[in-house]
Amino acid sequence: REKTTHPFNDRIGRWSFVEGRKYVVSLKQTAGFHAWIDSRLTSGSVFVSENFKAAMAAVEVAGIGFNTFETI
Repeated sequence: REKTTHPFNDRIGRWSFVEGRKYVVSLKQTAGFHAWIDSRLTSGSVFVSENFKAAMAAVEVAGIGFNTFETI
């Protein structure tokens, strides 16, 4: 949470998206998971691991867009 540069609204318990800012994913918190949702996002985005992304490419799944996030 401390490395993400989007503002966090403690009153509502959610991230507020601001263009040009970034989300940072903790590998320690996501270890062993290949897909997860951050309930503090209002966008409903699904985060996936690099292994998940590679598996989708290997079987030629189309129609899914991926963004890359910094990890710590």
